[in-house]
Amino acid sequence: MFQTVDRTVIPPDSVSEVSNTPAVAQRRGNSGVQAWRRLPWGMRYFLGRLTLVPVTLFVLCTVAFGLVNLIPSNPAGVLLGDFASPEETARLNAKLGLDQSLWERYLDFLAALANGSLGESYFTGESVMVSLGARVASTLELVVGAWILAFVLGTVLGVAMAYWKSPLGRSSINTGVALVQAVPDFVLGILGSLTFFYFLGVLPLPLGQLPVNASTPPAVTGAAFLDSIFASDWSAAGAAAQQMILPIAALGISGSVVFARVVYAASADVLASSHTAFARARGLGEHTVIWLAVRASVLPAVAASGIVVGGLIGGSAVVEVVFNWQGLGQWGAEGALEADIPVLVGYIIAGAGLSLIAYIVADMSMYWLDPRVRLKK
Repeated sequence: MFQTVDRTVIPPDSVSEVSNTPAVAQRRGNSGVQAWRRLPWGMRYFLGRLTLVPVTLFVLCTVAFGLVNLIPSNPAGVLLGDFASPEETARLNAKLGLDQSLWERYLDFLAALANGSLGESYFTGESVMVSLGARVASTLELVVGAWILAFVLGTVLGVAMAYWKSPLGRSSINTGVALVQAVPDFVLGILGSLTFFYFLGVLPLPLGQLPVNASTPPAVTGAAFLDSIFASDWSAAGAAAQQMILPIAALGISGSVVFARVVYAASADVLASSHTAFARARGLGEHTVIWLAVRASVLPAVAASGIVVGGLIGGSAVVEVVFNWQGLGQWGAEGALEADIPVLVGYIIAGAGLSLIAYIVADMSMYWLDPRVRLKK
């Protein structure tokens, strides 16, 4: 009736050995997997993408450093001029650390990056991180405005190409889109400046973020339009908005080509489907049919937004030089011309990082907009 209980004391070493057995470790691993599976699908979807960000950023930093430092350049020669002696050049290279091997410079770069530093400019001596912070908002306001313009204009053109029944009208839009695709964005900016400033005189001189006679607001973000709004200086904000028209139009019109192609493919399938034929048979108006085509084209356009934003960030460099915008792109272009290696590395990392953020935002937006992604567990 009674059972004896074994009260043998297990030594601590034996307990640790039992807890470290493969079976126990496997159970712990299975519990971790089960805990991961118990998380909501949306959280797993987001966390799965965010875990790739640190690895991607590390690869981007390594590639940026390697590309810039492997390109033949002579920063000391640019700084000292053509008549510098070999001794002066060697002394400056040693000061800048360019006399070290590529591997030693890479290790120094990683050590500085771990401390939140990208080095100092060879020409100005200013911290690269400080320069990035002072210029990134100026570029972002161009990129965001250009993306909005490209999204709206590309959607309109894509739906028009898919809906237009006249071969002449459809071919005209196709030809216009092809011409815009063939013309670089900075050429569009130059043509816009000649047309709207020089010939028509409806826009101010498109150089800089503010006209010469406008009051400069206190610097908060480095972008004149945003700083004017923060300072409640509406006169300066209006002047800055006028200065933004041509660069945003140049970037946005060029970027609308991708949206037009994607929206055209999605809208053409919708308009040729049996659903559209059934809607027309039920007596729905053509404006409703067009709205259905627009709704169907939103998801492909959102999916393509990451690619478009990446192209806008890269294309803003030359456009900023044309309009003397003093943003991130112009800063990187000047660094390339001056062989300023820290500046060029910082610009590539910042541009690639912003593009990566755009891809993640587009991916997250697809999760919220597309029910098929939410249901695909």
